[in-house]
Amino acid sequence: MARQRRLPLAHRRALEAFGEAMDPDALLSAEEQYARSLTPPRVPAASLEQAAERVVGVYSCRVRLGEEAAPARVRLVVRHDRRFAAAKDVQSAWFALFGVYVPRGRFDVLPVRGGGDPAGGPRRLALRGCAQQGDGRSSRATVRLAFGQRTWEAVATGPRGADGQRLAAQATASAVEAWAGRSVRVTDLQTVQLHGGEAVVVAVDVGEGTELLGVARERGDGGTAAARAVLDAVNRWLAAPGRAGP
Repeated sequence: MARQRRLPLAHRRALEAFGEAMDPDALLSAEEQYARSLTPPRVPAASLEQAAERVVGVYSCRVRLGEEAAPARVRLVVRHDRRFAAAKDVQSAWFALFGVYVPRGRFDVLPVRGGGDPAGGPRRLALRGCAQQGDGRSSRATVRLAFGQRTWEAVATGPRGADGQRLAAQATASAVEAWAGRSVRVTDLQTVQLHGGEAVVVAVDVGEGTELLGVARERGDGGTAAARAVLDAVNRWLAAPGRAGP
């Protein structure tokens, strides 16, 4: 009797790489991973890059596709203390999410000191609260953000029945604007269907021709998901190598 081939498992490393942002339901089963490893799927480079940039410590990712649309070269810019683990975490995340396996030899890793990590800690705006209210005549969303020990709060209002997700996204952008001292606008917001649920995707304009994309999975509160999607975009921008401030 032929020996059964051991199925590859990347779930644990993918969950560790994404942290709380990763939904276990989005991972392929071991059987699906194995089946796809025999006939690798064609995954757009942009999808691979976006998934990689959600991995802890990865500032940016660029994928060059080769024959049969398979990743031929992967360039990662990573936080210095993640220079050894980042490529392996991206490997695991891609395999768990898409069934795509990329050999370690195809990765070029550029570690960066400082930049997005002043004073030894990450530059991140955190969501401290998102509340929505309506009085029969109008709707409003109130968002509170924190950066270090300081907090910023902003309110967005609209007519009765206004889209709560858009109000929350606008309030978040206004709070970021107050913190950054520069124009921050939400230019687009969509809800998309993903494996195991829905996610909110936003486009955020921070001026100087820079438009950012952010995404957050919806977990029963569309307003909070919209606020987190805006922060997902802004925090990736803050973490870019060499950026000293907003």
